[in-house]
Amino acid sequence: MSGDSPATAPTDDAALLVDAHLHLWDRSALAYPWMEGRDLPATSLPDDPWEQTPTPGALAPEHVGSQPAAPTPEAAPPVRPAAVVVEAGARPDQWDDEIGWVRALAADHPHLRAMVAAVDYTDADLLPRLDAYAADDFVCGVRDNFEGLPAGAIGAPERLAGILAARERGLTVDLCVRASQLDELVSLLTAVAEVRGDAAGIVLDHVGKPDLGDHVGSLNPGDHVGHPNPGDQAGTSDQGDQVGKPGVGSEVGAASGADATWRDGLAALAAIPGVHVKVSGLPGQMSGPVDADDLARMVRDYATPAIEEFGPERSMFGTDHPVSTLPRGVTRADWARAVVAHAPGAAQVLGATAQRFYGI
Repeated sequence: MSGDSPATAPTDDAALLVDAHLHLWDRSALAYPWMEGRDLPATSLPDDPWEQTPTPGALAPEHVGSQPAAPTPEAAPPVRPAAVVVEAGARPDQWDDEIGWVRALAADHPHLRAMVAAVDYTDADLLPRLDAYAADDFVCGVRDNFEGLPAGAIGAPERLAGILAARERGLTVDLCVRASQLDELVSLLTAVAEVRGDAAGIVLDHVGKPDLGDHVGSLNPGDHVGHPNPGDQAGTSDQGDQVGKPGVGSEVGAASGADATWRDGLAALAAIPGVHVKVSGLPGQMSGPVDADDLARMVRDYATPAIEEFGPERSMFGTDHPVSTLPRGVTRADWARAVVAHAPGAAQVLGATAQRFYGI
């Protein structure tokens, strides 16, 4: 599979509702060192009872525009769920086993359309691994999680070379960083664009992980959110993911006191041709329970500004389930409803962008 390739046409008239960032795991089958001591379930499987996949009756993807609009199940068009499974931080010697395990799940759960597999751009065997992934019709892309890297490490020559090698083979590239690392990522992707002419096929996970603090609902105009989520640790895979800049012309976002580092970094990334963004992971950036009002504020103050910066055609929906859902008391459907009700361009963000980007 290759990023930015023509999307596979659906077999019926239903639109795809794509969760572009779903994690699956079985801790009895594979080892995930980063999960030790974290409040996460033993399994994340397509048929787990708490998954609650978004359904056509709960969503109306045709709602677009920045005005909040309540979902109207009666008016909802036909929707077929789909998902892109993103590597879940398995032990490196089990990366191939993780792909095989997810592929076996997809045989029984055809809504699992493709997988973003794990890589390490500094590994000596990177190129043979990329060759194998590019030849695998289930693997659509790769991810090397950067969020735990020390300052200055993102721009290492090996990482630039690794991203270029992945894109040369038609693999998409997911990038996970924190707001404090966005300036380094801008430099890296600027270098990619200088070589390739653009940075197409590259997506920023979780809108760059802004710092939401303890509770979104506690924010008042002028407040500055500035302490890390105590549940997050360096070097882990998707330990909740964050955001934080007001969008162009967004008075609500501008009044939220969103972090300027995140805001400036997001705008700089959006200015690089081809870079995409995932509207995902925001609930995981809070340290306590999340309710419907919190979800609405996250979309208003963080997701909407990101969509306004990148445009719906470069923005895609993801749940980061179960990392950013289950510990916060929300479901995949809860996050999808919030995006439908409060984000601009929901029809593209919830399906068309990911379908085109991942070629599913």
